[in-house]
Amino acid sequence: MPTTYIPHLIPAEHYGDIVDLIRERLEALGFEPTPGAVEIRLTTGAPETDQAVRGTQVALDEHTPWSVENLTALIENPTATSQRWRKAIDVCASHVGEFLPTETIAAESGMVVNVWRSACRKMTVHQRATYPDETSWPLATASGRDIGEPTGPLYVAITPEQANRWAEANARIGQR
Repeated sequence: MPTTYIPHLIPAEHYGDIVDLIRERLEALGFEPTPGAVEIRLTTGAPETDQAVRGTQVALDEHTPWSVENLTALIENPTATSQRWRKAIDVCASHVGEFLPTETIAAESGMVVNVWRSACRKMTVHQRATYPDETSWPLATASGRDIGEPTGPLYVAITPEQANRWAEANARIGQR
């Protein structure tokens, strides 16, 4: 009669210890490891894997930075969408190259989560109307599944080049 296996979720931080206990118990009962058995791990959270690192780099590399002129215009634009994006870009500029979830952007910028989400929903239309020569949002975006993070929130990051341009745009405003 074949052995039936039952999957069991184990917190990642206890995985190694529990697997060792199970192996010891199975050996004591006379079970031999199944030839060709496959270990399956389901994780939640943000495992740091090569794939996640590659996904993060790809998302950053695919972002097209905005011109300093358009970033300056964004800073000076009085619309709610522009001002919310300005706050988000300021947050990301203090975490260059790091993808931040919606909740972090909201918390560090002083916005309510739904206010930041609303700015994201409106940005494409706003961008097309106000900055038509820009082909992407001012921040790089990624899905959690592509960068090894939990799925659900939108993740945004600023590239080093965009951070430099953002600083230059702010400096131009400061000189006026």
